[in-house]
Amino acid sequence: MNPLRVLQVVEAITAGVGQHVLDLSLRLQRAGLHVLVACPGVRDGAWKDTAFVDRLGAAGIPATVVPMRRRIHPLADLRAASRLAKLIQRERVDVIHGHSSKAGALARLAALRVRSSERPPVVYTPNAFAFLGARRPATRWLYLAVERWLGRRATDAVICVSKSEMTLAQRHAIVPPERLALIENTVDLSRFGLDRSPAAKSNLGLDSTRPVIGAIGRLAPQKGPAYLLRAARLLIDGGLDAQFLLVGEGELEGELLQMVTDLGLDDHVSLPGFSNDIPQVLAALDVFVLPSLYEGLPYTLMEAMAAGCAVVATNVMGNRDLIEDGETGLLVPPADANALARALASLMAPPGGDEMRKRLAQRAQCAARARPTPEQTTRQTIELYLRLVEGQPASLAADPRLNAG
Repeated sequence: MNPLRVLQVVEAITAGVGQHVLDLSLRLQRAGLHVLVACPGVRDGAWKDTAFVDRLGAAGIPATVVPMRRRIHPLADLRAASRLAKLIQRERVDVIHGHSSKAGALARLAALRVRSSERPPVVYTPNAFAFLGARRPATRWLYLAVERWLGRRATDAVICVSKSEMTLAQRHAIVPPERLALIENTVDLSRFGLDRSPAAKSNLGLDSTRPVIGAIGRLAPQKGPAYLLRAARLLIDGGLDAQFLLVGEGELEGELLQMVTDLGLDDHVSLPGFSNDIPQVLAALDVFVLPSLYEGLPYTLMEAMAAGCAVVATNVMGNRDLIEDGETGLLVPPADANALARALASLMAPPGGDEMRKRLAQRAQCAARARPTPEQTTRQTIELYLRLVEGQPASLAADPRLNAG
């Protein structure tokens, strides 16, 4: 039997989604599948080139560069969908798998351009639906309408990366229930758990005698970095002599740098940019913060838990799937700098704060190690592909073979 040919389509080649597609592609390849990737050469926007295509090439995974726009652009989107359709037909792929809202839409539009008799099954992993981030009701309605339209006409399976995301998909009727599958995001735990000594701070040019509160992720509105800066000002005004680290890059970088100056935080806040050594950064943190406005199932939060960090995160979908408030971390309302500052203050005030940080960190690390492994989720993904190729439903619960007899 020839190996299954799977086309991964991704526009978001940076940050968590890009890493997810790269890791998944490598694991699928090791499992014997023939993996192809369609992606832009450089992501449209303010991010630097992370050499995503080069990393695929080094692993022996063929990548086809297809220019894609992050935002809706009818002409460019039609061109991208047309190129993807030709790639699907030329390569005779068995499964199409689109990642995140934009590439997920383009992959499904491309599938609709292929004759139904030749159209392979289409899988879509939203990694946080785009309509969650829409600020205007009309935009939210449009994004949701597109999701539903494509969900009914060109989607054989939606992979939800968290239980909350599956509940949301069901509530909004993105696809019929039998087309939903739960395969949670996971991280490689072997990369984390470095010695949390003062040297870890010094290695990053930080003061080893002062606490470090840090966030890692895109400097984008979704991640809420401005709320952390406002909370930092409140904490410093309250007498906390801490260092704040915002690791990442994105379209808000210039605005945040100006905000640091405007808030008088130049001596307390550092924005070092992108880092390739996340375990080293996490080893230097006393508290990890994720002030997101919405999420799918965030890699950085799983990594912080695995590294043994005390965690404060917003109480949004994805975050609350990972954190039990008061047990494995603290959850606060999104877009609330005051609540964020109060939670951080409770973890920094001696002696109770020191004890709470250690307790939360230990329990978070145990919870991270109890999660599914990358090998397990890869097997689940392959099983889903095979079910779809065989004409079976995406959901195991809907598989009639499980209810026979």
